[in-house]
Amino acid sequence: MRVFVQVGGKASEKLKKLLLVLLMTLPGSPFVEHDSDIDRKEVHLELASSKILNTEKDTKKRHLARALFSSLSKSRAREEALLYGTFTFLPFHSSNSTVPLPPSVLAFLRSWGCVRFLVLLNIGPETRALDSGWASSLPEAGVFVASTGMDRLGATSLDKLELQPHEAIVIKLFEAEAYS
Repeated sequence: MRVFVQVGGKASEKLKKLLLVLLMTLPGSPFVEHDSDIDRKEVHLELASSKILNTEKDTKKRHLARALFSSLSKSRAREEALLYGTFTFLPFHSSNSTVPLPPSVLAFLRSWGCVRFLVLLNIGPETRALDSGWASSLPEAGVFVASTGMDRLGATSLDKLELQPHEAIVIKLFEAEAYS
C-alpha cells in the first residue's frame, strides 16, 4: 500500500505534527522531506533584545519537533508492530458529546504478535474523552510512546484518557496479567 501526503503552502505546526505521527505509524516506509523544524543544524541566536523571546520560542518548537521525530523514528526502528504489524481501524466514540459530531478522531491499532500500539489523532478543535465502552477488546492500560506535544509520559489508563484539540498520541498497550 502506498500513501502519498503532500501539504501545499504553509501548514500549521499542529498539522505538521499530526501528519508526522500518521506517517510514522501507518504501514509502509515513511518518507519525510526536510523541514526546518527537524533540521539538526545549530540555531544561531540573535542578540537583539526584541528578538530573544521569539528566538527562544522558535528554539523550543524546533526542539519539540526533533524530539517527536526522534521518538517516533526510534520506536518504529525497534518495534516490529510499528514496522511490520497489521493495521486495524477502530471506530471512535466520545463520551463528552451529547450531539452527534462528525468524526474528528482517527483511531487505529498496529499489532505484531502480542504487542499492540494504539494510535489516536484528534483533528478537531475540541477536547475528546474516550468512552469507557469504546473499545472493550482493548486492554485497560498502556504507556505513552509519543504525543504531538511530547508532554505525555508514563503509564495511562484508557478510560481516563482525553485527547486535546489537534493532538496525536501513540500508546503501547499491555495486559495487566501478562506482567504479573
